[in-house]
Amino acid sequence: MGDKFDKVIRRNIFVTKVHPALPGFEMNKCIEVKVSIDKLGAIIDRLKKLSFDCPLNCTIYDEENIRNTEDIKYRRRLLESLNGANFLKVKFELSDTTLPVYNYYMEKFRWRHGTVTELRMTVDRNAASEKNLMLEKAQGTIIIPEEKLVWQPDYVLARLRGKVSSQVLDDTDKLKDVIRNYSDMISSGYYFDHLTDFDKVYLAYHYLFDRDKLNIGYAWNQTIIGKDGVMYLKRSPTEWESRPYGTYEYRCGVCEGQARLMAILLNNSDMRVDAVTVDGHISSGTAHTWVEFVIDGKLYQCCTTMRGYFKNLDAAGYKPNAYEIYPRVYEHSYLTDAEIAKVDRHVKTLKKR
Repeated sequence: MGDKFDKVIRRNIFVTKVHPALPGFEMNKCIEVKVSIDKLGAIIDRLKKLSFDCPLNCTIYDEENIRNTEDIKYRRRLLESLNGANFLKVKFELSDTTLPVYNYYMEKFRWRHGTVTELRMTVDRNAASEKNLMLEKAQGTIIIPEEKLVWQPDYVLARLRGKVSSQVLDDTDKLKDVIRNYSDMISSGYYFDHLTDFDKVYLAYHYLFDRDKLNIGYAWNQTIIGKDGVMYLKRSPTEWESRPYGTYEYRCGVCEGQARLMAILLNNSDMRVDAVTVDGHISSGTAHTWVEFVIDGKLYQCCTTMRGYFKNLDAAGYKPNAYEIYPRVYEHSYLTDAEIAKVDRHVKTLKKR
């Protein structure tokens, strides 16, 4: 079976731009470089020579799927060579199979650019499964959301202080408790082994928004309507309204906070539903975030604030941002009202008496 993500990952990129220094500030001069892994090997010596004239502000894209030991050795050679460059900043945008390779070898040969390094996992081919990302070995700042961290064991999270935002780590610890409590509630109330992924989406949605459960509301106080009639976010100092734990704690959030919380209730080691959040906009032009989940190889959608679950958001004018991957990888689908009613009936048959 082929790699569904092969057609959307970033390749064939090599862009350079010189940022001249301001008068009297020669040290501010740098060269901005964006390069994908397929181009990096051919130009790496050139990059190193350029960096001795002025530092590099570099973004490296390696979203490939590691397939064999040769792929691993190739990246080791490139990283060892890059270790001798002069970086003002270096960002790595990686996949779930390349990130652990970078983490392992950066620690092994003492990556010397840790203070200016950022590592992101922009492609996750196996979102609903455990994986050893070797985050504790990372030499730099890891930009990774709570949705990914809840999959990591506690002993790994304890070793990420100073590498991951403290707020993200603290919220991850709290969200793991939320997941455990929710999973215990579902397991004690339903015949868990017979729940389908459709059932799990149904249960998570109703747990979040039913009045006799969490009754999550919309954080209207954190929005404003512009002169153009478009709604904009008015961020709080901690941005709790957009964070999954903030939404849980305050029992309200904007679309992003609600969608992220629902995704976390589904995509974890207990529920194992391949659920992600997607950023985009609706027909009015307002920025929006919703949830998408892969079931039986097809992509279903849920708008937590307006439309509900399993609806045809494409027909409703929802447009994902160009960088979003799942909408480009999977065939879109939805359920009819009759099919949603069938899910409702099935869930009720699995409720323990």
